[in-house]
Amino acid sequence: MGGVWNWVSWNPAGPKTIQLWDLYLYKKFGENRAEIKAGYVSNSLDFVGFFVGGSTAAGAQGVYAILPYEVGMSYFPLTSPSVSIRIHGPASTYFTTAVQRSLDPGGGPTEVARNHTGFRFAPHGDKLLSINEGGVWRGASAQSRDLWVRAGYMNNRSGYTNFLTGRKEAGNYCVYVLSDFQLTQTNREHPNPGLYLGGSAETAPKALNAYARYY
Repeated sequence: MGGVWNWVSWNPAGPKTIQLWDLYLYKKFGENRAEIKAGYVSNSLDFVGFFVGGSTAAGAQGVYAILPYEVGMSYFPLTSPSVSIRIHGPASTYFTTAVQRSLDPGGGPTEVARNHTGFRFAPHGDKLLSINEGGVWRGASAQSRDLWVRAGYMNNRSGYTNFLTGRKEAGNYCVYVLSDFQLTQTNREHPNPGLYLGGSAETAPKALNAYARYY
């Protein structure tokens, strides 16, 4: 369980809030081949992986990298009820799927205004968001370099305002493909440091989102 205090000088970039961050149950089973998580979760830490160097302190890869947030995925400092399961396959492959109560289609400040503490389970109008991601994730070791390739699709049943018609529409979505590869290792005993190369591509409907492409 964790809480968060987030303060910014420009509220749309934040938003400003003091509220619940994470409260969930986590369990591995099947000889660690499967993981399940259920509760109030920030899914940006479990999906996509667009934080520079894997650190939330470094921030995402620029303003236009936030397409999954536009489509309703929970992110720091905003949490949401969610259930997810991750299956580990052979050769470092994995598949993760989640069902989450969408964040408010109006964005972070609107979400906080309607859900001050973060505990509200289902504010009126916030529907289900489904997230599916698969890929290959091999951690750095003395014998191998870090490799992470993933692709995913998320779909939101909440009503988003169509910029062209002015009407509310369900079915907002985001498709993404990202990859990271460790080119060099500076120390075999501590294999993570080194030079990395990465690429990202994300897309969402232009009529429903302020930002619709990121490369």
